[in-house]
Amino acid sequence: MNFVDDAQTLLHLGLTASQAKVYLALLRLATDNKGTTIAKFADVPRQDVYRLLAELQQIGIVQKTLARPATFRCVPPEETVSILLERRISDFSQLKKEADKFVKNIKLTSPEQLPLPENDQFILISEREALTCRAREAIENLKVSLNDITPSNELVPWLTVLSKSVEGALSRGVKIRWITEEPADSSSISKFLQTHSEYRNFDIRFVSSPLRAKIGIFDGKEVILGINTSSGFALSPALWSNNPSFATIAESYFEGCWKRGRDPKMGELIR
Repeated sequence: MNFVDDAQTLLHLGLTASQAKVYLALLRLATDNKGTTIAKFADVPRQDVYRLLAELQQIGIVQKTLARPATFRCVPPEETVSILLERRISDFSQLKKEADKFVKNIKLTSPEQLPLPENDQFILISEREALTCRAREAIENLKVSLNDITPSNELVPWLTVLSKSVEGALSRGVKIRWITEEPADSSSISKFLQTHSEYRNFDIRFVSSPLRAKIGIFDGKEVILGINTSSGFALSPALWSNNPSFATIAESYFEGCWKRGRDPKMGELIR
């Protein structure tokens, strides 16, 4: 008999620590005993033992004999467990009723909470891996178009990471337009352009002034906006949204940059 484990079991079944001590003392004594003997074995104050015995009698797991002086015995462990489990089930049933009543009252007294519309979400993405995963997933789900603005210092890393997804989108007929700054060395992006120049649905334009935004617009519905244009590749936190108004503003900004951009001849880039 492991006293610590047995006491813990009785605690889980709803007895107090002192009640568990008294019951286990009776179980160890195995015969009818006076209160003073039980107090000694249970290691509880003698002035408390009769109160605890009365509580255990009330529960139904201790019996009092009609003798002078009175003696006490515990009911068998299997019967004790059954009684305590019934008490716990009853307690939980009552608790469930009270919880249901609480929820009902809250619904009656609180204003109705409308769910957020699905097309009105904003999510801040701070981890590099999460950002690249989100961009890759968005490209792989494209059906119509991708409009992207990427600073020149991040262009090659992004195209390298997303190359397979971009090529897959182009193969599906997705229209892709990319804006970046005029490169000091065109050879840095020539490899990517050689891979994709055969697709007539791919186009790129250069702007002469530094870009002040990093934006990806997917099918005109989803937007990934880089928060900091001066940070390195995918290091800046980004805001993802499928809010229609936000997407419209992003598209308008992209079209303005596109009109100001230079349309390079492919021959000057592919060598």
